[in-house]
Amino acid sequence: MRFGSRYTSSCGNVVIAVSPINWVTSARYLGVYLESSVRFKCSFANNKAKLFKIFNNIFGKVGRK
Repeated sequence: MRFGSRYTSSCGNVVIAVSPINWVTSARYLGVYLESSVRFKCSFANNKAKLFKIFNNIFGKVGRK
């Protein structure tokens, strides 16, 4: 994953213990998804979806009673 003006440029593979590490466009760090782009970019879409899932679960149980 790369940031900056050359984030789309291809890079050489990094090999650890005979296994290459895959290049990805997003990675999770401390619960936040970092995305490769020209500028620093974070994605909270996954966290937002989990939050709505929890709210729907709670409101679904409260609404029945």
